[in-house]
Amino acid sequence: TSGTKSAERHVALVRELLGAYVARGVLREFEEHTARNDRTEFRFTWLLDRRFVLVFEPGEAQLTLRDLLPGVPANSPIQTAVAAFVEGAASKSRPTHRRIDPAKATLALTHSRSSLSLVLRVKRSQYAYAVPALLNFCNELFGHLDMYHIQYLWEHLGVPEE
Repeated sequence: TSGTKSAERHVALVRELLGAYVARGVLREFEEHTARNDRTEFRFTWLLDRRFVLVFEPGEAQLTLRDLLPGVPANSPIQTAVAAFVEGAASKSRPTHRRIDPAKATLALTHSRSSLSLVLRVKRSQYAYAVPALLNFCNELFGHLDMYHIQYLWEHLGVPEE
């Protein structure tokens, strides 16, 4: 069907976009797995030498960095701080190159099983925009955590205290 072919094209594009990061050595140990419900999981090693899982749901036009931040109790100060940072992603006060363009995608934070995930909902098949935008924002989020919430990184992500 045309929906299946479209989904396959979108998966191929996301794979190609992530592959460019692999080719540059940004992402390592890259794996792709087909999951239930037409989801594709891309797994790779990246920031802080951690394993990341990027779930792509073409039917939902959604990219999710699943369980990005573990050990976060619901309504905790760290969840509140990360939520505020995510809410500012599309703010006009951010430089254009660091802003999530709401005409192309919207960013949300979800909480499940004491973990936070970043969810990017992609508009009008803007995957060439969305994949780098999500990775760049995630990188910026980790920089923000390093600057303002270092204790979380020490306690939950194994960042050394020195």
